[in-house]
Amino acid sequence: MFGSKLAFFTGSRKALLVTISASTQNYLANTAKATGYIAGSSDVIFVINSGVVIGSSSTGSYAFTVDTSWNTKDTVTIINNGTVIGAGGNGGAGGSGTGGGQTAGASGGPAVSVARTTVWTNTGTCGGGGGGGGGAGVYAVYAGLDKNNNPIYNYYGGSGGGGGRGNNGGSGGAAGSSAQGAGGAGGTGTTTAAGAAGAGTGYGGGIGGGLGATGGSPGDGATSGGAGGACLVGKSFVNGGAGITGGTTGGGQS
Repeated sequence: MFGSKLAFFTGSRKALLVTISASTQNYLANTAKATGYIAGSSDVIFVINSGVVIGSSSTGSYAFTVDTSWNTKDTVTIINNGTVIGAGGNGGAGGSGTGGGQTAGASGGPAVSVARTTVWTNTGTCGGGGGGGGGAGVYAVYAGLDKNNNPIYNYYGGSGGGGGRGNNGGSGGAAGSSAQGAGGAGGTGTTTAAGAAGAGTGYGGGIGGGLGATGGSPGDGATSGGAGGACLVGKSFVNGGAGITGGTTGGGQS
C-alpha cells in the first residue's frame, strides 16, 4: 500500500516508519507524511520499496524532496531500495531547408533536494535525468555545376537528438526536412534508458544522456547535448556532508 505508516515508541521518542510502495512523482517527505508525528521527539524512516520509481513531472522540479518542516531534534532517514530519478531533457531538432534550424538538447532535471539533516541509505538507483542529445545540421552534397558554373548542392535534413533518460523521459528531437530527404527523429528516453539518436541520409543526431549524464553531440558537431540533472542538491545535509553513496548514482551532488 502506498504511504503505509507504522508507529512505535522507543523510550521518550516516537519511531515512525513510512513505506512508499507505489510509484509516484514529486514526492515530498514532510511531517504530514508521518502519522502520529510529535515535533522534536520523532525518529522517522522513509523506505522506498524495491521496484518503486519516484520521478518528476518536469525538468524544473525535484523527484524527491526533504523539506524544512521537521523539528531540529527529529531524525530523518531515507532508505532507497527503488529508483529516484529526475525528468529527462528533450532532444534537439534537426536542421531543415538549405541550412539552419537545428537546436541543442535540453538539460535533464534534478532528482533529490534535501534541506535538513538526513541519513540516506542507497541500495537502489538515484540520479538526475539525462540531457537531451543535440540536433544535427543539414547535410549538403555537391551535385555538380549549373549552366553558369555555379555549384549545385543536394540538401538532406538533419536528424534529431535522443531524449534523456528519466521519469518522465525526454522526448526525441524532430527530424529536419529538405528537398532531397528528411533526417530521422530521435528516440524518447525512458526510466531505464536514454533515447536513441535520430539517423538519416545526412548527419545523425546526438544520443540522449544516461542517468545524470550530458546528452551527446550530433555527427556534425553543430549543436551540443543538454547537461545532465543533479543527483542531489543539499549535499551538506546528507550523511554528514558525504552525500548519497552506495547503490547506483548519476549526476552531480552539491
